[in-house]
Amino acid sequence: MAQKDVATSTRDLSPYEASALRALREDPSYSTLMTAYDLKEDFFGIYDDHPSSREEAEAAFDAWIREIPDGREFDPFRALARTVQNHREFIFNYWECPSRISNGYTECANRLINETDMRGRGYSFETLRARTLYRRQNLDRIIASNGLTIGPRIDAPGPLFVTEPDREDEAVDEFIDPRSGVKVDATTGEVH
Repeated sequence: MAQKDVATSTRDLSPYEASALRALREDPSYSTLMTAYDLKEDFFGIYDDHPSSREEAEAAFDAWIREIPDGREFDPFRALARTVQNHREFIFNYWECPSRISNGYTECANRLINETDMRGRGYSFETLRARTLYRRQNLDRIIASNGLTIGPRIDAPGPLFVTEPDREDEAVDEFIDPRSGVKVDATTGEVH
């Protein structure tokens, strides 16, 4: 059997996994583990079970906090609750947005930039910016989509920003800032 992600939701379990979960629930020695599993599921349920009401989602979160049992083993859940409380307004603004966009795109872009930085072993900010924004492939996608739009509507097929070349000939490409004309050597990352 292929191993699944630790955060697999109850609704995504195979019949075998669901029966194993039921067996764990019946064994009292796993009660702490099952309580932690239920807390995880209930936390995800805040989003899943209350898709249209901020008030209901906030009430569900407050109820979730009250369900966290005492005990050191549940400290990570209390830390999660503190994090949500510290950023409560911004997190629950999700329900106020009509198109339900998330910060996922930004997180993905940051991950790609970090990967580029690791491959380059410490590029400067200017070089990372150039490698991210001014790669010919990225500029072609921006032009094809009539400019970058903020929000869920992106007309260009595929990702707008990539860090790996699509074409073999791009490996020798230069990055050019269209406004300043600054050229960046693709192999060394040097700004000319």
